[in-house]
Amino acid sequence: MEYRSGQKVVTEFPEELQVSFIMFDIPCKSQTLEPGPRKYLTQEIMKTLRFSFYWKRGIELRHIDNLKRAAATAEPVEPYNTESKEELPKRFRWFLDFTIPSTGVPLADRLVLIIRTPDGRKAARVAARL
Repeated sequence: MEYRSGQKVVTEFPEELQVSFIMFDIPCKSQTLEPGPRKYLTQEIMKTLRFSFYWKRGIELRHIDNLKRAAATAEPVEPYNTESKEELPKRFRWFLDFTIPSTGVPLADRLVLIIRTPDGRKAARVAARL
């Protein structure tokens, strides 16, 4: 595969990437099987999550230092059941923007995001490539 910018062949990412993503509060399978009320992704929980970015080549993960969180905002999600008489928990859609240094990184590498809980457990892993 070959990438071009005009007539020039491009083999590496630019000096930095602007990465934006949206997080939705969707229960995992274990939450749907457990009895009782489920936990929702609140602002307090979001503050405790640790976001780590890596460049991946083959099976090698290289931690990315010096990244910047450019923005983080939340937007309320309206409940689908507006006729319910009970008080429904507030739910949000989270918008996050990061600036990732990428000088010298080949276009074939993948960007990996791992989100961890305060105790170090993996809450999510996402990989992206061109």
